[in-house]
Amino acid sequence: MIYECRYDLGSGAALIRSADRLQLNRFHTVLARRFRRDGIVRVDAAAEVSGTSRGMLQALNVMTPFYLGYLPNTTAR
Repeated sequence: MIYECRYDLGSGAALIRSADRLQLNRFHTVLARRFRRDGIVRVDAAAEVSGTSRGMLQALNVMTPFYLGYLPNTTAR
């Protein structure tokens, strides 16, 4: 499975997509960095993948909760 990282600073989403495939059902180490509009993601020992968001905005305000990987199931059964 190919991984993606997206973030939107308010002027359109940046998309960072890997060329490498991930093995499913295994733990992976993820390094994600962002400086101003530029983002970098590295998974395990693979090469870093980078991308840039569009527009002039440079700040990312994250309100809690913030999820990485999956969203918890909050539906009542």
